[in-house]
Amino acid sequence: MGAIDDIVTLLEDTNKQIKAAETLHDQALDNPAVRGAFKARIKNILEPQRSALDYLAVEITKRYGSSKGLVYYPLAQAEQEFPTEMDSKMPGVASAKPPIAEAIKRHQPFQPNYEWLRELNQLTRHQKHTGSSTQLVREVYQCRVAEKATGAAIQWHGLRFVPGRVESQGGIIDLSNVAGRDPALPEPFEVGKGPTGTLVFGVPIDPATQRPWPVPDLDVESGPLHQWCFVKPHKPVLLTLEEFQGWIVRAVKDIAQAARL
Repeated sequence: MGAIDDIVTLLEDTNKQIKAAETLHDQALDNPAVRGAFKARIKNILEPQRSALDYLAVEITKRYGSSKGLVYYPLAQAEQEFPTEMDSKMPGVASAKPPIAEAIKRHQPFQPNYEWLRELNQLTRHQKHTGSSTQLVREVYQCRVAEKATGAAIQWHGLRFVPGRVESQGGIIDLSNVAGRDPALPEPFEVGKGPTGTLVFGVPIDPATQRPWPVPDLDVESGPLHQWCFVKPHKPVLLTLEEFQGWIVRAVKDIAQAARL
Protein backbone atom coordinates (compact mmCIF):
# COMPACT_ATOMS: atom_id res chain seq x y z
CA MET A 1 0.00 0.00 0.00
CA GLY A 2 1.45 3.39 -1.06
CA ALA A 3 1.29 6.75 0.67
CA ILE A 4 -1.75 7.89 -1.31
CA ASP A 5 -3.58 4.69 -0.37
CA ASP A 6 -2.74 5.40 3.27
CA ILE A 7 -4.07 8.94 2.96
CA VAL A 8 -7.26 7.77 1.25
CA THR A 9 -7.80 5.17 3.99
CA LEU A 10 -7.16 7.81 6.65
CA LEU A 11 -9.68 10.22 5.14
CA GLU A 12 -12.27 7.46 4.66
CA ASP A 13 -11.96 6.67 8.34
CA THR A 14 -12.27 10.36 9.17
CA ASN A 15 -15.55 10.45 7.24
CA LYS A 16 -16.81 7.63 9.46
CA GLN A 17 -15.67 9.51 12.55
CA ILE A 18 -17.59 12.60 11.42
CA LYS A 19 -20.75 10.50 11.01
CA ALA A 20 -20.23 9.12 14.50
CA ALA A 21 -19.75 12.64 15.85
CA GLU A 22 -23.06 13.67 14.28
CA THR A 23 -24.77 10.92 16.27
CA LEU A 24 -23.10 12.03 19.52
CA HIS A 25 -23.69 15.76 18.97
CA ASP A 26 -27.27 16.02 20.24
CA GLN A 27 -26.75 13.36 22.91
CA ALA A 28 -23.86 15.41 24.30
CA LEU A 29 -26.10 18.48 24.59
CA ASP A 30 -28.38 16.75 27.10
CA ASN A 31 -26.24 14.04 28.66
CA PRO A 32 -23.03 15.11 30.45
CA ALA A 33 -21.85 11.49 30.42
CA VAL A 34 -21.63 11.60 26.61
CA ARG A 35 -19.67 14.84 26.38
CA GLY A 36 -16.31 13.24 27.01
CA ALA A 37 -16.89 10.77 24.17
CA PHE A 38 -18.01 13.59 21.87
CA LYS A 39 -14.93 15.71 22.60
CA ALA A 40 -12.64 12.72 22.17
CA ARG A 41 -14.26 12.05 18.79
CA ILE A 42 -13.51 15.64 17.72
CA LYS A 43 -9.85 15.14 18.60
CA ASN A 44 -9.83 11.88 16.61
CA ILE A 45 -11.09 13.77 13.57
CA LEU A 46 -8.88 16.86 13.69
CA GLU A 47 -5.57 15.06 14.11
CA PRO A 48 -5.97 12.69 11.11
CA GLN A 49 -7.21 15.57 8.96
CA ARG A 50 -4.00 17.47 9.71
CA SER A 51 -1.92 14.27 9.38
CA ALA A 52 -3.21 13.66 5.85
CA LEU A 53 -1.37 16.78 4.68
CA ASP A 54 1.79 15.82 6.56
CA TYR A 55 1.74 12.29 5.09
CA LEU A 56 1.54 13.84 1.64
CA ALA A 57 4.47 16.17 2.39
CA VAL A 58 6.59 13.27 3.67
CA GLU A 59 5.96 11.13 0.58
CA ILE A 60 6.71 13.98 -1.83
CA THR A 61 9.90 14.95 0.01
CA LYS A 62 11.01 11.33 0.10
CA ARG A 63 10.66 11.11 -3.69
CA TYR A 64 11.87 14.50 -4.85
CA GLY A 65 13.56 16.32 -1.98
CA SER A 66 16.43 15.89 0.42
CA SER A 67 14.71 14.76 3.58
CA LYS A 68 16.66 15.86 6.63
CA GLY A 69 14.94 15.65 9.99
CA LEU A 70 11.20 16.05 10.38
CA VAL A 71 9.04 16.89 7.36
CA TYR A 72 5.70 18.69 7.63
CA TYR A 73 3.21 20.27 5.26
CA PRO A 74 4.28 23.93 4.93
CA LEU A 75 1.91 26.60 6.22
CA ALA A 76 2.97 30.11 5.22
CA GLN A 77 0.97 32.97 6.72
CA ALA A 78 1.98 35.40 3.95
CA GLU A 79 2.95 34.90 0.30
CA GLN A 80 6.46 36.29 0.80
CA GLU A 81 7.05 33.69 3.52
CA PHE A 82 6.18 30.72 1.31
CA PRO A 83 9.60 30.02 -0.31
CA THR A 84 11.32 29.90 3.09
CA GLU A 85 8.53 27.84 4.65
CA MET A 86 8.55 25.42 1.71
CA ASP A 87 12.32 24.88 1.87
CA SER A 88 12.20 24.51 5.64
CA LYS A 89 9.38 21.95 5.82
CA MET A 90 9.98 20.08 2.53
CA PRO A 91 13.69 20.68 1.72
CA GLY A 92 14.77 20.34 -1.88
CA VAL A 93 11.30 19.86 -3.37
CA ALA A 94 10.80 23.39 -4.74
CA SER A 95 14.14 23.44 -6.56
CA ALA A 96 13.70 19.89 -7.92
CA LYS A 97 10.02 20.13 -8.85
CA PRO A 98 8.70 23.71 -9.11
CA PRO A 99 5.21 22.56 -10.28
CA ILE A 100 4.77 20.70 -6.99
CA ALA A 101 5.70 23.81 -5.02
CA GLU A 102 3.21 25.80 -7.12
CA ALA A 103 0.48 23.27 -6.32
CA ILE A 104 1.25 23.48 -2.59
CA LYS A 105 1.30 27.27 -2.85
CA ARG A 106 -2.31 27.12 -4.10
CA HIS A 107 -3.28 25.54 -0.79
CA GLN A 108 -1.85 27.95 1.78
CA PRO A 109 -3.43 30.04 4.56
CA PHE A 110 -2.64 33.32 2.78
CA GLN A 111 -4.75 32.35 -0.24
CA PRO A 112 -8.36 33.65 -0.46
CA ASN A 113 -10.84 31.30 1.29
CA TYR A 114 -7.98 29.29 2.80
CA GLU A 115 -8.21 30.56 6.36
CA TRP A 116 -9.50 27.04 7.10
CA LEU A 117 -5.89 25.79 6.99
CA ARG A 118 -4.90 28.20 9.75
CA GLU A 119 -7.96 27.18 11.75
CA LEU A 120 -7.27 23.46 11.30
CA ASN A 121 -3.70 23.89 12.47
CA GLN A 122 -4.76 26.01 15.43
CA LEU A 123 -7.46 23.56 16.54
CA THR A 124 -5.23 20.51 16.12
CA ARG A 125 -2.45 22.10 18.17
CA HIS A 126 -4.90 23.14 20.90
CA GLN A 127 -6.46 19.67 21.09
CA LYS A 128 -3.06 18.01 21.29
CA HIS A 129 -1.34 20.27 23.81
CA THR A 130 -4.04 22.09 25.79
CA GLY A 131 -6.94 19.68 25.99
CA SER A 132 -10.26 18.88 24.41
CA SER A 133 -12.46 21.42 26.20
CA THR A 134 -12.73 23.63 23.13
CA GLN A 135 -16.44 23.31 22.50
CA LEU A 136 -19.38 25.21 23.91
CA VAL A 137 -23.12 25.25 23.33
CA ARG A 138 -24.57 28.16 21.42
CA GLU A 139 -28.22 28.80 20.71
CA VAL A 140 -28.94 29.86 17.14
CA TYR A 141 -32.14 30.55 15.27
CA GLN A 142 -33.27 27.93 12.78
CA CYS A 143 -36.04 28.08 10.20
CA ARG A 144 -37.45 25.61 7.67
CA VAL A 145 -39.72 26.70 4.82
CA ALA A 146 -41.52 24.12 2.66
CA GLU A 147 -43.40 24.76 -0.55
CA LYS A 148 -46.67 22.86 -0.21
CA ALA A 149 -47.27 22.32 -3.93
CA THR A 150 -43.87 20.78 -4.73
CA GLY A 151 -42.44 19.53 -1.43
CA ALA A 152 -39.31 21.60 -2.03
CA ALA A 153 -37.81 23.01 1.15
CA ILE A 154 -35.12 25.38 2.32
CA GLN A 155 -33.78 25.52 5.85
CA TRP A 156 -31.15 27.61 7.54
CA HIS A 157 -29.58 28.29 10.90
CA GLY A 158 -26.93 30.63 12.23
CA LEU A 159 -27.96 33.37 9.78
CA ARG A 160 -29.61 36.74 10.13
CA PHE A 161 -31.47 38.46 7.31
CA VAL A 162 -31.19 42.23 7.12
CA PRO A 163 -32.41 44.39 4.24
CA GLY A 164 -30.43 43.44 1.14
CA ARG A 165 -27.99 40.97 2.66
CA VAL A 166 -27.45 37.91 4.84
CA GLU A 167 -25.27 38.08 7.96
CA SER A 168 -23.63 34.75 8.76
CA GLN A 169 -23.00 33.56 12.30
CA GLY A 170 -21.35 30.35 11.12
CA GLY A 171 -24.58 28.94 9.72
CA ILE A 172 -25.73 27.21 6.58
CA ILE A 173 -28.52 27.22 4.01
CA ASP A 174 -29.72 23.82 2.84
CA LEU A 175 -32.05 23.05 -0.07
CA SER A 176 -33.96 19.80 -0.52
CA ASN A 177 -36.36 18.31 -3.09
CA VAL A 178 -35.74 21.07 -5.63
CA ALA A 179 -34.67 18.77 -8.51
CA GLY A 180 -37.27 18.68 -11.27
CA ARG A 181 -39.11 21.70 -9.90
CA ASP A 182 -40.84 23.80 -12.59
CA PRO A 183 -38.32 26.48 -13.66
CA ALA A 184 -41.23 28.91 -14.11
CA LEU A 185 -41.76 28.91 -10.34
CA PRO A 186 -39.94 31.48 -8.17
CA GLU A 187 -36.37 30.64 -7.16
CA PRO A 188 -36.13 28.95 -3.76
CA PHE A 189 -33.80 31.61 -2.38
CA GLU A 190 -32.82 35.04 -3.67
CA VAL A 191 -30.78 37.82 -2.05
CA GLY A 192 -31.05 41.44 -3.15
CA LYS A 193 -34.58 41.13 -4.43
CA GLY A 194 -38.05 41.94 -3.13
CA PRO A 195 -39.17 44.64 -0.72
CA THR A 196 -37.05 43.31 2.18
CA GLY A 197 -34.02 42.26 0.16
CA THR A 198 -34.44 38.48 0.52
CA LEU A 199 -36.99 36.10 -1.02
CA VAL A 200 -37.81 32.50 -0.14
CA PHE A 201 -39.91 30.82 -2.85
CA GLY A 202 -40.76 34.34 -4.02
CA VAL A 203 -42.00 35.46 -0.58
CA PRO A 204 -40.14 38.25 1.28
CA ILE A 205 -38.45 37.45 4.59
CA ASP A 206 -39.47 39.86 7.33
CA PRO A 207 -36.27 41.10 9.08
CA ALA A 208 -38.27 41.63 12.28
CA THR A 209 -39.45 38.00 12.57
CA GLN A 210 -36.74 36.30 10.44
CA ARG A 211 -39.59 34.36 8.77
CA PRO A 212 -41.24 34.74 5.36
CA TRP A 213 -44.42 36.78 5.25
CA PRO A 214 -47.39 34.51 6.05
CA VAL A 215 -48.85 32.98 2.88
CA PRO A 216 -51.02 29.85 2.48
CA ASP A 217 -48.59 28.27 -0.02
CA LEU A 218 -45.74 27.77 2.48
CA ASP A 219 -45.27 25.78 5.68
CA VAL A 220 -42.88 27.47 8.10
CA GLU A 221 -41.25 26.04 11.21
CA SER A 222 -38.78 28.02 13.30
CA GLY A 223 -37.23 28.24 16.71
CA PRO A 224 -33.97 28.00 18.66
CA LEU A 225 -31.32 25.40 17.86
CA HIS A 226 -28.57 24.32 20.23
CA GLN A 227 -25.26 23.23 18.78
CA TRP A 228 -21.66 22.71 19.82
CA CYS A 229 -19.21 25.35 18.63
CA PHE A 230 -15.47 25.77 18.85
CA VAL A 231 -14.41 28.62 21.08
CA LYS A 232 -11.85 29.83 18.54
CA PRO A 233 -12.68 30.00 15.70
CA HIS A 234 -16.23 30.52 16.95
CA LYS A 235 -17.88 28.17 14.46
CA PRO A 236 -20.20 25.14 14.66
CA VAL A 237 -18.16 22.00 15.32
CA LEU A 238 -19.79 19.63 12.82
CA LEU A 239 -20.01 22.16 10.00
CA THR A 240 -16.35 23.11 10.51
CA LEU A 241 -15.15 19.50 10.47
CA GLU A 242 -17.13 18.76 7.30
CA GLU A 243 -15.69 21.85 5.61
CA PHE A 244 -12.15 20.83 6.60
CA GLN A 245 -12.74 17.38 5.13
CA GLY A 246 -13.88 18.72 1.77
CA TRP A 247 -10.99 21.17 1.49
CA ILE A 248 -8.40 18.56 2.46
CA VAL A 249 -9.66 16.08 -0.13
CA ARG A 250 -9.40 18.76 -2.84
CA ALA A 251 -5.92 19.81 -1.73
CA VAL A 252 -4.58 16.25 -1.59
CA LYS A 253 -5.99 15.47 -5.03
CA ASP A 254 -4.50 18.61 -6.61
CA ILE A 255 -1.06 18.25 -5.04
CA ALA A 256 -0.84 14.50 -5.60
CA GLN A 257 -1.66 15.03 -9.29
CA ALA A 258 1.12 17.62 -9.59
CA ALA A 259 3.52 15.17 -7.89
CA ARG A 260 2.36 12.26 -10.08
CA LEU A 261 1.62 10.13 -7.04
